[in-house]
Amino acid sequence: MTKKELLKWVEQQQEKVLDELTKKRNEAIDACANKIMEDIGLDDIATKIQAKFNEIEEMLSTWQAGLEKDIAMPPEYYNTTHWKLQGFINGPKAMKEILLLRDIRIRESKAYQVIAKKYEELEVNIRHEYRTLYANVQGLKNAALGMEYLESLGFDLTKLREADAKPVTTALSVPINTDYLFIGGNKNEN
Repeated sequence: MTKKELLKWVEQQQEKVLDELTKKRNEAIDACANKIMEDIGLDDIATKIQAKFNEIEEMLSTWQAGLEKDIAMPPEYYNTTHWKLQGFINGPKAMKEILLLRDIRIRESKAYQVIAKKYEELEVNIRHEYRTLYANVQGLKNAALGMEYLESLGFDLTKLREADAKPVTTALSVPINTDYLFIGGNKNEN
């Protein structure tokens, strides 16, 4: 194993840690958002509003069906009342999504800000420590010392050592006549 390969492994470990941190942050933010939505009764009010819009849409459709064809605009035409209502009634959770996009600012809540700040600080600290770790390993004389150092910090290098024990072999595509390489003291001067 070369030191370059070991440094690449350190970078991969950092990526794994940051990916796990992102996953945990997203879970925490989702849990916070769900708690806020539950506390404010978003599902209940969205369901009630959705029912009213469905009722309005039904009334409008019934009214338009009774109009003469040359007077009524087809409901699918752009900018008709029926067309505008579609954004509120398309899908079972359309109203909830609209309220979340336009009327609720979960990201502005204190609970959300605390979680976001906590994970932001964690990411900054993780990046800093991995930069320091990378510099320390890079400053060591060889990969063997780097592996000892990483193990002393608590890293599990068993897979890395197993991979190092199985050297990569490459087959040569063209045989080489070493007489013309002048290796060592065997210089044939013909």
